[in-house]
Amino acid sequence: KNPVAAYYISDNIHLSAEGYNALSEHLRQVIFGQEQVGGYHFGDVECYVTTSGIDLSKDTEENGTVSVVGGGTQYGYLKDSFSDKLYVEAEFNVSQVLNNDVWPKFGLILHGQSELVSFYVDMTTALTSQTVGIVHAPAGQGYDWGSSAQSAVSGMAFTGEDTVKLSVVRDGSSVYFYVNDVLVMQKNNALAQENMAAGIFTFNTRMT
Repeated sequence: KNPVAAYYISDNIHLSAEGYNALSEHLRQVIFGQEQVGGYHFGDVECYVTTSGIDLSKDTEENGTVSVVGGGTQYGYLKDSFSDKLYVEAEFNVSQVLNNDVWPKFGLILHGQSELVSFYVDMTTALTSQTVGIVHAPAGQGYDWGSSAQSAVSGMAFTGEDTVKLSVVRDGSSVYFYVNDVLVMQKNNALAQENMAAGIFTFNTRMT
């Protein structure tokens, strides 16, 4: 797989945090023989690696499921999602906050050479939320929380028998964000004209 700019800092020599994450994942697979076998929908796309804390064992058919069982930051990529025009949706059911995180989050991602864009549910430790947001991580840098935008959303429920549906539509440089099929945020002319991979992510959140 060819490396992309997102895996390097500005000198194009040293790895960024994303690059080290991908390298660590590949080393874990080689050293410990714990290769993450791709599922029906999820796996690796281009150079973007689905992390080991995501269980793909039930992602075996069109209506299969994936589970996030690992702590820290976990990323799962849709295998056929590398494009400048994308529609991605997922339903989330949360069961636990891990590692005593006081700012747990989950949601959808768009990941390209220029940046990582996360559409997140800003969850409480009580597994509730009335807020979603968008945060960008420029290539070779961490999330820029200072420029994160948020929107209040009432009626979200995602524990027990309930799920919340998140959707993202990417049309070239513009992107639209939905909760339970209702448009809640949008960014016009906000993205570089490049292909991006789509998927899911979590911060210390166990979920299906």
